[in-house]
Amino acid sequence: MPFERMLNKARQPDEQEMLAVVGPLAGCWEQLNRFVQTTYEVQPVVHFGGAKYGWEIDYRKGGRPLCALYPEQNAFTVLIVLGAKETAQAVENLEIFHPNVRACLEDTPSFHDGRWLWIRVQGIQDVEDIEKLLVMKRKPVKK
Repeated sequence: MPFERMLNKARQPDEQEMLAVVGPLAGCWEQLNRFVQTTYEVQPVVHFGGAKYGWEIDYRKGGRPLCALYPEQNAFTVLIVLGAKETAQAVENLEIFHPNVRACLEDTPSFHDGRWLWIRVQGIQDVEDIEKLLVMKRKPVKK
């Protein structure tokens, strides 16, 4: 299935336009954005990631990337880069993940800078798994 991303560089989309594009997964999109913002006390940064990736919402904490969300037609993809320690922790606990994220963890090769997980969200269970991966990647802010 092709990734129909928001590729018009000339005009930055707003939140409502992104919700309309992700369509049936809008609730998942909102939940994940809310989780990242409240758990890590960060604000989203919207920018154009290039002709291949289009518009994205980027989250960083302390200058380091947490994740990026790419809205697509009736879907969205999340990028999380796990370091060696986080990858080992996730692989040791494969049974806690649902099939989509588990397959992504098993099939994605590790590089010198980590394991780049491109997770195409299919439903709420993927959002829950992404939340688990984010907590493995970086501890939540204490409140």
